[in-house]
Amino acid sequence: MRSLRVAIIAGLIASAIVLHIFKIPYLPAPFLKFDLCGVPLAVAAFIALLETTAFGLPVFYIGIFALGGLIDPIGPAMKVLAELSTYLPITIMYRRSAKKYSSIGLKDLIILIVIAVISRVSIMCLANLAVAPHWLLIMGWVKSWEQAWSYTLFILPHIVAFNAIAAAYVALLSISIIKIVKAMGVIVVGEKSTRG
Repeated sequence: MRSLRVAIIAGLIASAIVLHIFKIPYLPAPFLKFDLCGVPLAVAAFIALLETTAFGLPVFYIGIFALGGLIDPIGPAMKVLAELSTYLPITIMYRRSAKKYSSIGLKDLIILIVIAVISRVSIMCLANLAVAPHWLLIMGWVKSWEQAWSYTLFILPHIVAFNAIAAAYVALLSISIIKIVKAMGVIVVGEKSTRG
């Protein structure tokens, strides 16, 4: 059973790397791009949280860093943080709910989506406030700290909206997939199989 889990998680991480290639720009701020790589990452976390976080995320980081031409180490790191902040709270809450109830209802699904949105938006806002001004200066896109800080504050509402939308669809799709997989009995998703 453990070897099956490892194989499934490896496949999901590989799928996440491939899905990172296909992006749709967020039109109000086209440098922000939607993709579906968070869905297989979240599904892997539902199956085995510890393995996905400790081993899968570093592989995912290396994969998308390599796809980017090994030029920008910060963008992939921010992507990893965004996906972690999305799946970590919903995985933990889903497990707690699954222990109490045999199935997750609509109300629980909405709560999990809201938790994912709050977690990702708050963490990515803090991360962007900490990183973006320095990165803008390093890349030479602005000439002073004041310009860097002003631009960061200017784009912050777009970062909030983008991450809220991304968290919502990742949570909805991953929870839906894991419910289907669990119902089909393809893999056991429960306390023993998801320990970590």
